[in-house]
Amino acid sequence: MSKHEEVGPETGRYRQHYHNGIEAFVDYTPPFDCIAGLCIIDGCPGGPGNRETHGRGPGRHRHVLRGEGVAVQFVYFDDQWLCGPPLSPHLRRMFPLASDLGHHTISPLYTDQPTMEKCDLFAGAPCYYDGSTLNADPGLEILTTQGEEALWDWLEAYFHSVMGDVMDSLDATR
Repeated sequence: MSKHEEVGPETGRYRQHYHNGIEAFVDYTPPFDCIAGLCIIDGCPGGPGNRETHGRGPGRHRHVLRGEGVAVQFVYFDDQWLCGPPLSPHLRRMFPLASDLGHHTISPLYTDQPTMEKCDLFAGAPCYYDGSTLNADPGLEILTTQGEEALWDWLEAYFHSVMGDVMDSLDATR
């Protein structure tokens, strides 16, 4: 795999590479407008006049670093909309919007940690997830002021912090 392998500009995984020896990639979901019938979900019943719609949304970017049994993610929504920006000036000012800084692990880090039944980062296997919207804000600030390479560095520091927690958790069970 090349340092930065592009995979489909419309949707999917792109910018696959290794950041300091750790697998790194971005998952992208394009903007959607279910109200206008421009949905990204197969079989969606939305469309003009249909009340079974999930609305409109901007593009979603998920930056991931993944190692053995641990993956960390930073998620944000961009300011790209299919049918122009939202009508509300307040809503327009919210984007881009940091959404999540979180981690997926194959073993729990604390008692009663919730399980995700099918984790897309671990080939559909169960995982333990925890994340925070508030802790994601610095990631967006870093991305918009310092660029993507600085974001990967910030995410790597988080990755190593979670790896330390995993090792502590494993030691506690021995």
